Amino acid sequence: PKGPYFRTQNFDSLPKSLKDQACSIPFSQPGFFAAVLIIWTLTVMNNLKRVTELMYHFLWLTPTASSVRYMLKQEDDKKYTVVKGVTRPIKCLLFIMVGIPRTLMNTVLLWRGSLYLAATFCFSDLLLNAIALEFILLL
Repeated sequence: PKGPYFRTQNFDSLPKSLKDQACSIPFSQPGFFAAVLIIWTLTVMNNLKRVTELMYHFLWLTPTASSVRYMLKQEDDKKYTVVKGVTRPIKCLLFIMVGIPRTLMNTVLLWRGSLYLAATFCFSDLLLNAIALEFILLL
């Protein structure tokens, strides 16, 4: 280890168990820790991309119906119903009730998840915590 604040004489005076604990902190291996944080960030950004695509399909690609009466169409064989369009109020409701909360959730989870990973004390817990965050993200 090296750096402006690392003094080898102080480190050498520590007991072996404390040295082992200090070396197992993820910040002691910044390359590995940065790789885990980058993977976590890319995972959240991928989820944000999926939310954006979902909102794009619902809000822009789905035709706008003038009334609820014209939203659905019963097929000839009457086995299923097709959505022909969505009214503007329903599109706004979808954006407010789905788009905004999922975007905020992903943003907060990226920030708090990164802090959670940074507070981890050993490498095995770092990987387990990253997997747990992935699980929470997919809920």
